[in-house]
Amino acid sequence: MDDVKDQVLLSIIVPVYNAEKYIGACVDSLLDQGFKKNELEIICVNDGSTDTSAQILSRYESNPQVKVITKANGGVSSARNVGLDEARGKYLGFVDADDLVAKGAFSKIIQYMEENDLEAALFPHVTFTEDESVIFRSPAEQLSFTLNTGRNAKTSATVWSFIVLTDIIQRNHIRFHEELKYGEDYLFGYYVSLYIQPTKQCFVGETVYYYRQHVMSAMHQRDQKHTQQHMKGMLTIANAYKSMLEHFEEKDWRYQNTRARKDTATMAAMLDAAKLGISPKKFLCDLRDQGLYPIQLQWWTLRIGGGSNKKTWLVNLACFLFPFSWYYIIFSALIKKLSSKRA
Repeated sequence: MDDVKDQVLLSIIVPVYNAEKYIGACVDSLLDQGFKKNELEIICVNDGSTDTSAQILSRYESNPQVKVITKANGGVSSARNVGLDEARGKYLGFVDADDLVAKGAFSKIIQYMEENDLEAALFPHVTFTEDESVIFRSPAEQLSFTLNTGRNAKTSATVWSFIVLTDIIQRNHIRFHEELKYGEDYLFGYYVSLYIQPTKQCFVGETVYYYRQHVMSAMHQRDQKHTQQHMKGMLTIANAYKSMLEHFEEKDWRYQNTRARKDTATMAAMLDAAKLGISPKKFLCDLRDQGLYPIQLQWWTLRIGGGSNKKTWLVNLACFLFPFSWYYIIFSALIKKLSSKRA
C-alpha cells in the first residue's frame, strides 16, 4: 500500500466448516479488538460448509474488516493456505471458527510488537467445553509482556496461540501440509519458529484466547480409523523433520530440537502401531528403511508433572524405552494381549 496510514496491521485467518453454531460469536469477538477500520482484516475461508455458515458469513460481507472466501471442501490446511495467499497485513494470526478472543487483546499485542520491533508474540489460552460455564474476560487494561532473552525461538505448536510477522511466512514460503489430517499445526508452528529471531519474541501474561474443546473429540480418539490416520500423519511429520535436519549442523540448537521432534513423532507412530496390532518387527524394519529409527531416549518425558495430565505422563513413561527394539516388541505384544482380552 502506498499510504502507510492505509496499511493493514493484522490479518486474521478463520477457516470455517459447518460452524453455524459458533462463527457469529467468533467474528464478533474479532471485530471487538479495538482496531481502526483499515487496520484489521478478518479472512473467513468457507471450506465448503453444508450448513448455514455461508448465510451467517454473508451478513458480515458489508463490513470492510471482513473478507469472505468460499471454496470447495479441502480441509482446514487447505482453507488456511487460501487465507495465507490473500493476507495483506503486516502481522498474521489464526483463529478457529468455534473459538473466541478476549476483547481488545490483539490491538494491545500489535501495539507492543510495533513499539519493540518484534517478530512474534505468544499468548496463553483457556480451554472450555460445551457443558462448562466460561467467564469470558477482557484482558487487563495494560497487558503484561515478557521479552524472550533466550537463544531459542519458542513459537507455540498451536497456530492460534501466536501472532507473527507475515513477511516471515511469505518470504520463506511456509504453508500448511494439506495431506495431513493430524498435527499440521504442529508442523507449521515449528517451521515458523525456525525463522524467528529468538530475542524478537515476547510472551503475554494474560489470557487472550478461548479454545472450545468439543466433547465428542475424546470419543473419536478411540476409533481405529483415527488411530490409523494419526499414525500416518505422525510418520509424515517425522519425515518432514528428518528433511529439515539436512539444513542444520549438529551443534546448532535447531538440529537438536528438530531431531527430538522427529523422534517424538516416530514414537507416537510406534504407539499407534502397537495399538493397531501391527507386527513390531516389521514396523521397526519399515522405520529403519525410512531413516526414522533408531531414535534417542527422550529424557524430558520423565520430567512431565502429573496433576490432571497423569494419563499423558503414564503414556510417556511407557514409551520412554521405545529406542530399545526388544522393549518395543515386548510392549507391543502386551498391548495386543490386553486388547484381545477387552474384545
